[in-house]
Amino acid sequence: MPLYICRWQNGDFSVVEAKNKEDAIEMLDEAANAEGFPLHAVSDFMAHFRLADTGEIELKGFGEDFDDFLYDNIYPTLSEVQMSFEGDGWDDG
Repeated sequence: MPLYICRWQNGDFSVVEAKNKEDAIEMLDEAANAEGFPLHAVSDFMAHFRLADTGEIELKGFGEDFDDFLYDNIYPTLSEVQMSFEGDGWDDG
C-alpha cells in the first residue's frame, strides 16, 4: 500500500499508509479534516526511533531519502532559506 504525507496548515505533517488518496483522507480524519490539503505519495521512507529512559518512544530521525523528500516537496521554502545560509559564514552559536 502507498504511503502518503499530508502537510497541515500549521506546518505539521502526518504520514499514513492507505490503499489510495481517498482512504488516506478518511484515515487522516483522526488528526483533522484533510480534505483540500495536498497529499504527497512517498516512495522511500525510513524512520529511526529510540527508547527513552522514561519508556517513551521518540523519533530519532528520518532516512536520508525521506529527509530530501520532505525538504523538496513538503517544505520547499524552508529548504530554500536553509540553502541561502549555507556557505555564507552564518553561525548560530
